[in-house]
Amino acid sequence: MDLLPAKEFEKRKTFASDHLKSANAVVKVLEEMNLFLPTGIREYIITNGYDMDEATEPQKPHRFNFVFTGSLYGEKRDLTPLFEAIDGLCREGKIDISDISVDYAGQNGSAIHNMARKFKLHDIVNNYG
Repeated sequence: MDLLPAKEFEKRKTFASDHLKSANAVVKVLEEMNLFLPTGIREYIITNGYDMDEATEPQKPHRFNFVFTGSLYGEKRDLTPLFEAIDGLCREGKIDISDISVDYAGQNGSAIHNMARKFKLHDIVNNYG
C-alpha cells in the first residue's frame, strides 16, 4: 500500500478532525479505520455482513419499488429508459403494473410525472417532494 505524501496526510487529518470535533460518537465498519478522532469521542464498530444465526429466508416482496432521490439536474438525468422498460415488460406480460411503483423524493416531481406520462405510467409514480 502506498503512503500518502506528508502534505496530503496532514490535509486529510485536519479535514477529518475539523468535521469530527463536534461529534458525540463515531461509527466505523473496521477497528483499523483511523479517523484522526479528537480526544474523548466514543467509537462504535458495526461490521459489514450479517450473522448467519440471525439470517432468515428471503420473502417475496409485495411490490417492487424503484426509488430515486435527488435532483434531475435540469433533466440531465432522464428516467425515460426506466419507464420504457417497465412499459415493455408490462406489454409482454412479464410484470403486472400493480406490482410496480416509482417513488421520487426531490424537487423535480413534475418532470418525473411527465416522463412517466409518455408511457401512460404516471399513476405508478409517487412524488414525495
